[in-house]
Amino acid sequence: MDKQQQLLSELPEQLREPTRAALSRLSKSSVRVYAGDILHWLGYCAAKKIELLTPTRPQVDLYCAALSKGLKPATVNRHMSAISAWFSYLVECEIAERNPFKGPKRPRVDKTTSTTPWLSREECKRLLEAAEAQTGPQAQRDAAIMWLLVTEGVRVAEVAELMQSSLRVTGGQRVIRVRGKGNVMEDRALPGRLAAQLDAYLAAHPHTGHLFVTSTGNKLSPSYISKLVARFANAAGLPNPQQYTAHSLRHTSATIAKAEGATEEEISKGLGHSSLETTRGYLHNPADDPAHRVEQALR
Repeated sequence: MDKQQQLLSELPEQLREPTRAALSRLSKSSVRVYAGDILHWLGYCAAKKIELLTPTRPQVDLYCAALSKGLKPATVNRHMSAISAWFSYLVECEIAERNPFKGPKRPRVDKTTSTTPWLSREECKRLLEAAEAQTGPQAQRDAAIMWLLVTEGVRVAEVAELMQSSLRVTGGQRVIRVRGKGNVMEDRALPGRLAAQLDAYLAAHPHTGHLFVTSTGNKLSPSYISKLVARFANAAGLPNPQQYTAHSLRHTSATIAKAEGATEEEISKGLGHSSLETTRGYLHNPADDPAHRVEQALR
């Protein structure tokens, strides 16, 4: 049973249809996350004997505080935002009288900095070389995935949902159509090296449906795709390879693009961000750290 089915089965009957409608407005990956967040709120209400639709302000504040004890601020905010969006829809449907999650203060998140590990240009080359050097029945598929993550900087969930029909030609140019957050469709350019990797994979493994599939034809899970990054980081001899994930390559892609002259606006559009503030958290350049200037001055 997936998260949406579990949520609908645990909700009171009168909330199932509006909740299904609220979730239908989200992308598949967002549905899974939002459903899980609302499920967490249901469990908390049951444990604390709180009225599901009419919690008091102190009860919501205490819930936020409880989340903050074990989760990062950004994750707490996502939980609160998901539940708030659900309540807002219930208010629109005149099922709930108010949105109790609209007012409570949430943890402050600095979007301009990030602790996500990323790869230098040389480390990235080594990772891609390791992916291309592997052998086995899925070697071409996995190499194509690595090139896609690095070149396009797409989210891992977006990669998992790609279909073969996502590969197309527009205006005489090969593109890959990505479904991002909020079900927004974006055509991304398909550079020659990436296109060649995908063509080789599909020629060796003809199939229909999802672009990246298992040996039995099922689509790959986001967690499997992310684990591939750590596997190839290890094969490339990178230090602490287990720290790297698909999200690391998203940061790497943005950082390399910036170093090669792409504007923040161009990078933000490619990453599917709604604000430049978020994008700046993906751009890393330790060489610009003021510590280097201080050291230089003291020589």
